[in-house]
Amino acid sequence: MKSCTKKNKDASAQEIAASFVNLMQLNKMGAPASFEFFGKKIDRHRYTSTAELLKATIVYQSITGLYETRKRVDE
Repeated sequence: MKSCTKKNKDASAQEIAASFVNLMQLNKMGAPASFEFFGKKIDRHRYTSTAELLKATIVYQSITGLYETRKRVDE
């Protein structure tokens, strides 16, 4: 996403706003889905095994999104 942002830093305000509105789908509650950021499709990561899941980090985020607490599952 950083490279997409750098490549499109001179894009129109409308295109930048639309891409960041799409980016908010990353935090949206509900079923996982891919989203577009500056025309590039970004897929959500899904765990494929239990071992991979045990290495995860759970992020507790406030409703406003201003605060978060991270907790490693393997601790």
